[in-house]
Amino acid sequence: MVDTSVKSEESSQAMRRRLVSRLEAALPGTPVRAMIVGAATIALASAWFNEGFFSYDEHFQILEFAWFKLGRTPAAGLAWEFGARMRPALQPWLAAGLFKGLEAIGLFTPLAAAFVLRLASGLIGLWVSLELCVRTLPSVQDARLKRLLLAGMLFLWFLPYAHGRFASENWGGLLFFGGLCLITDAVDPAVRRPLLRAALGGLLWSAAFFCRFQVGLAIAGAGVWLLAVARARVGVVGALAASFVAACAVNVVLDRWLYSEWVCTPCNYFYVNVMLGKAAAFGVMPWWFYLAQLLALLVPPFSLLLVALLAASVWSCRRHVLVWAVVPFVVGHTVLGHKETRFLISMTYALVPLIVLGADRLPAEWLDRLRVWQRQRAGVISMRVFLGLNLLALAVMTVKPSHETAVVYRRLYEASLAGPVVLFSRTRLPYALGEMEVDFYRPDNLMLKPLRSAGEVSASMAATPGRVFFFEDSLRVPGWMADGRIACTPVARTLPVWAPRYNVNNWTGRLSRWSVFALSPAAGTGGC
Repeated sequence: MVDTSVKSEESSQAMRRRLVSRLEAALPGTPVRAMIVGAATIALASAWFNEGFFSYDEHFQILEFAWFKLGRTPAAGLAWEFGARMRPALQPWLAAGLFKGLEAIGLFTPLAAAFVLRLASGLIGLWVSLELCVRTLPSVQDARLKRLLLAGMLFLWFLPYAHGRFASENWGGLLFFGGLCLITDAVDPAVRRPLLRAALGGLLWSAAFFCRFQVGLAIAGAGVWLLAVARARVGVVGALAASFVAACAVNVVLDRWLYSEWVCTPCNYFYVNVMLGKAAAFGVMPWWFYLAQLLALLVPPFSLLLVALLAASVWSCRRHVLVWAVVPFVVGHTVLGHKETRFLISMTYALVPLIVLGADRLPAEWLDRLRVWQRQRAGVISMRVFLGLNLLALAVMTVKPSHETAVVYRRLYEASLAGPVVLFSRTRLPYALGEMEVDFYRPDNLMLKPLRSAGEVSASMAATPGRVFFFEDSLRVPGWMADGRIACTPVARTLPVWAPRYNVNNWTGRLSRWSVFALSPAAGTGGC
């Protein structure tokens, strides 16, 4: 992001160029277009393979809320937050609009709709990352660090995955930083139409707030920067404030659409989670929790250096707007007792820029020593190891499902497209997660039946041949089928059957071990 002290006609011309051209001009000799194509390809692949939900909130408080407003799920099956009137309606409204649009053109399935939401999130997140990158580049002096800035923002192993989620954390972040780019443009005298940019920035900030209320901490920090550091003109501040308030009013109307009554969801959210301590009931973590998570995520042991650079950037770039936005957000979440890694996703757009800015501000003699070390054998090997680990993790995150249960929901839904489906279970039901019901992925023509006898299964197979399945809350093959002369074929498992053999630190114990078997009459003894 450009320092407000650097103003010139040259920067005005740069603002008017296309985004890709501006990046190419700032990074001569760098294959900018190829890198963007690669990042877009990863976003597409992630949207395709990362099916399911990263957190329960992403599904139950967005997709199920939208499904409820379309009359497809009862209010009694929704998460408790619905009754508390504490979740904003913006994302459920967007999701419901997409569902209706896809239905109108005959392309709706829950699987296709969820894919479109992930793809849109990934591509918008990519665009915001590029916009933020091009505004950060003028503040970086070292040419190599400039190239690392773009590469890191596009290919750091967990960023494409995190930015491809239609979750409140991600959309709160991408809308906030999209608005921040417009607002920092508005305080540059060399940029045309500053009031329009400020007004658009205010709209995005309001939308960010009504995706993720905690983003208000970053908005407050950036707002103070706007007044105290950038010393924005009254007109810019007025346009920003007016559009923010107007957009908040629109979101209040959307909340009424969701709850069928006038509510103040930000107030309810604060009262329930903070005043009543509901959030703390889900677990309290120590103050250093997020520091430990950063050390784990930024490819250890290299993360020690990267976290140190983050800390250095907070001090050496203390007049930079990214510091003013990120620090209040992180401090606020550190003070709160209940902590989850996903809570910081909103600020991941600023992660690589802050690391690069911190490195660029190091003393000259330190940078010289670092360059010498990078040319030595140890430095070359270290860089190759870091890149190898990062690329391996990026590949895994690109192709793995977000939630292990997704494969079961997809397989059953695909089976339902050919006709009615009967699903037997002798334990739990796959569409019940905790106290909540997964109605969004449940086909209308799927009949759930508790398993009482093999004879009942045989009767269903005779009535609907090839359309009978059995759900087992286990990876093991059920033994009762052989006695009933029933053959089974595994069609979906949440984990490979060999996974429990390598259950280091009980990682499989934290996942659902589900299997789905297609049933048919057995010619011999039955079984799988």
